[in-house]
Amino acid sequence: MLRPCLGPAEGVRSGRCHHLQDRKGNAGQVSSFSEITNAAVHWQVCVRQYCAEINKAARNRMELIVPELAKRNGVTEQLKAENQMEWVRQTNACTAQAEAIVKFELIYD
Repeated sequence: MLRPCLGPAEGVRSGRCHHLQDRKGNAGQVSSFSEITNAAVHWQVCVRQYCAEINKAARNRMELIVPELAKRNGVTEQLKAENQMEWVRQTNACTAQAEAIVKFELIYD
């Protein structure tokens, strides 16, 4: 009988689902409809948890990167007071650059 793997495996970060295994830890095929249903529900939960972790990490990185980029590019409150449209343009550029950095760090790397 196979069951979803609830524990971490070697080389996999803690809490991540990675395969189905039998009681001895051997990967194999699912044999009944209820096992398939249980595995599907388990995978849905795992995917949601994983996406929530990635989303939280991405938001935290954005909170750190955007102000640093704004500081480096001279996006200040003085600029906001003098030329709001330029401030918005530069702030949006910093946000877009930060999003590209976060995507690379969390997804592609």
